[in-house]
Amino acid sequence: MFTSTMTYEEILHEAKEDFYELAPHTQIAFNRFRRKYSPMPGYNYNLFGPISEKKTFKTRRHNTWTLEMHINSFHKDNVNAGSVMFVGVPRSGNVTEYLFIWNHGVFIPELLSTHFVQRYKERYLEPNHIDLRGMNPALYFQRKNTDLRRTYFIPNHWTEQDLRNKQVWISNQGLFITVNHGRLRVYVTFLDQQNLTRYKSLVYEEEAQRRMFENNSSKYKKNVIESAWNLLPMFTAPNAREIHERFVKRVCDLEGEEREKFIREAMDRWDDLENSTREICKALSKAYDEEQLKKRQFDVPGIKEYVDKHFKPLLDKQYGMPLVEKIEKR
Repeated sequence: MFTSTMTYEEILHEAKEDFYELAPHTQIAFNRFRRKYSPMPGYNYNLFGPISEKKTFKTRRHNTWTLEMHINSFHKDNVNAGSVMFVGVPRSGNVTEYLFIWNHGVFIPELLSTHFVQRYKERYLEPNHIDLRGMNPALYFQRKNTDLRRTYFIPNHWTEQDLRNKQVWISNQGLFITVNHGRLRVYVTFLDQQNLTRYKSLVYEEEAQRRMFENNSSKYKKNVIESAWNLLPMFTAPNAREIHERFVKRVCDLEGEEREKFIREAMDRWDDLENSTREICKALSKAYDEEQLKKRQFDVPGIKEYVDKHFKPLLDKQYGMPLVEKIEKR
């Protein structure tokens, strides 16, 4: 049974025992729920909005879990459905924290602390006048924040210990700080609007750079010179490499050594592309100057046409191989 004196390790152990006991029963209940609301020809369930049902289970360890099953929408013959089970965990001071496990067949427990729930209410639910309609705020958070993504945002006041143990996540509702205790993820607080605004500006900066990167790097093999010329402003912009690294860390969902390897390889590809881009643009500038001296006036419809006629033979001679082949070998 969950008690107020349990450590996080003990809570994790208790939850794991209950999870494996309940997994077959919760899966059966969810399957029945889905079949109950399977779309019928000519019947539009969407007229009634989201559908939700709850079922309780008591384990041999005397813990009472609630299975919340929901359907958000219907699409032709399919349903957008999900389920999560949760239990209240008593803590000192006569307060309750909520332990959640999504019904995905994998044991991934999440504990919403009382401090987190309180800040969530103060900084999101109340300012946005959210009507919970009797739903527990902790359950509302879990239901409405399935789009969580890990970030690389670091508040200014974090210590070295914070950097080792804490993570920041983002969703459409805001920023959330978690601390991992083994396999137990504990939500500790909801960040304020100032931090959210600052983070969104960083994300905008990253995404703008990423669009330029993807739009041109994907064309590199087909139109090397034009792509390089378009990418040069990105590489010469202030803190360009730092912004790209921040983006890679934000979107990477891996952990430990796999995460470090992914980031390292992504940055190596960035460095290779930057070096190639700078070499190409340097040679292009040199070739342009030489043509200006010859013709006194240089007018060409586009970079590609100019390169096809004047520039590619120069680079092929310089590198001893076709330029596209050189790019592919990097």
